[in-house]
Amino acid sequence: MMPVFFGKLVIIPHGALHNLPFHAFHDGEDILIDRHEISFASSASVLRY
Repeated sequence: MMPVFFGKLVIIPHGALHNLPFHAFHDGEDILIDRHEISFASSASVLRY
């Protein structure tokens, strides 16, 4: 059993990875959106703003 963690997850996909439903990925017990606040960014450089 994985520990419950409610944290922020920032996903920065590249190319074809933009088409994947990262928020729906399953860890064996829950989907990511159930354990994390999920944000998407187009580039890592925007994280400093």
